[in-house]
Amino acid sequence: LRILHESASDTELQVVVGDVLRHEILPVEENRKAAARILEDPMVLSWLDPDKKYSRPPSPATDGPSEDLTLAEDGVLPGTTQAFLAWYYDEERRPQREAIETRLAKMLAPVEAGYRKNQEKVNQRRVKRARLRKEKMAKLSQLVAKTVSETVKVCRQKAAQCTTANRKREGVVVEGRGLRVSEGQRMWEAVRSRLRSTSSMSDDSSSTSDCKSDRSRRGRGTHKRGSRSPAGGT
Repeated sequence: LRILHESASDTELQVVVGDVLRHEILPVEENRKAAARILEDPMVLSWLDPDKKYSRPPSPATDGPSEDLTLAEDGVLPGTTQAFLAWYYDEERRPQREAIETRLAKMLAPVEAGYRKNQEKVNQRRVKRARLRKEKMAKLSQLVAKTVSETVKVCRQKAAQCTTANRKREGVVVEGRGLRVSEGQRMWEAVRSRLRSTSSMSDDSSSTSDCKSDRSRRGRGTHKRGSRSPAGGT
């Protein structure tokens, strides 16, 4: 009902709201009783009845509203929401409308006050949650920054320790390599010395053997010549 009165400048919206009132809300008995308490105007409530086809307002002289299924002068079919709006917003009904609007405002005032109060509580809770969330995020940011700083510090310390340990290991490796090279050179020199000694002894043995072979050949040659001389003499 309040939307219907507040949208007086929007006829299409009023028609939609009026159709909802007449065909969806008021057919329910409880809703109709509530509307009767709000309107306090049987004539308006009768016009909102979707089962009636009124083309003109109810007449106090008759038992009830008169019915006429012919088109009104403006071409509006009786019984439609348009017909009700044309009747309700006639200048003659201004006092009725204003009285209904006053009762609506009076009845809705506590509801709106309660709504505003609830909205204030909701807003306060929202602000409080936002503040707590902001404080939590600030604490979390500080914790993260502190954790990152401590982690970086520990990583740098471990990196320095690892660098020192690695340098020590490299020194040990280099030193061991040098010792192995020195030992290898010493062993190689020893091997070369033994090789040279073995080679010299082999050469000496070969020379001795050659000398013996020469003497042996010369001795055999002399023996042969001596053997031939007696034969020749004979």
